[in-house]
Amino acid sequence: MGALVIGGVYMTRAVRTVLQGPLPEKWNSLVDAAHLWRKLPYALLLASLFVFGVWPRLLTEKINPDAEKVVSLATGSTAVSAVGVGVAPTTASSGATPADARETRALPETVSIGNRQLANENK
Repeated sequence: MGALVIGGVYMTRAVRTVLQGPLPEKWNSLVDAAHLWRKLPYALLLASLFVFGVWPRLLTEKINPDAEKVVSLATGSTAVSAVGVGVAPTTASSGATPADARETRALPETVSIGNRQLANENK
């Protein structure tokens, strides 16, 4: 794990050097994040990345109910599934089973969108 981080740092520095060239002399005297107060945002970001990386359920439990609503709206189903994070669903939310999921369904003759009726021209 540590080797990946060190390798990432060196690769990022190499790409920066190739794309942006050497640092101008007038910027060499600047110190980056010299005081503890200036390092605090980096520490908070690192701590939050660590916490949510080790315990992602802290974040996904908050997002999951609204994500299920969005998925049910996108798929057109009215029921909201109770799929947990990392748990495989037993049936699809649209009611399809593995046997009929591969069937081709015919499109309806007309589709209504708002006040408009659109005819299926492929028939």
